Amino acid sequence: MAWSDIKQYVGSKNVKWSVTKCIEIIQEKVLLLGAWDWLKLCKKVNDIEEQYAKSDHVADLVTETFIISVDDSDDDDATSTDDRSSPET
Repeated sequence: MAWSDIKQYVGSKNVKWSVTKCIEIIQEKVLLLGAWDWLKLCKKVNDIEEQYAKSDHVADLVTETFIISVDDSDDDDATSTDDRSSPET
């Protein structure tokens, strides 16, 4: 989130592309960010993390229903007519 603010600031100031000038503007913006700005950013991140923690159980419920097959065999379907592992056809 801080990087978003910094990129916006750099974009508004950097009229002539220069890596050196870009670095100077980034440093300028970082120095302009005061304690109140950092406090707001940290609070916002904390709020987002709390929301993730509240909904984390949903991801667990959904992922428990996934079945991942690592081979082509289908042990449940022994009468399959498309048996590619058998050389006899």
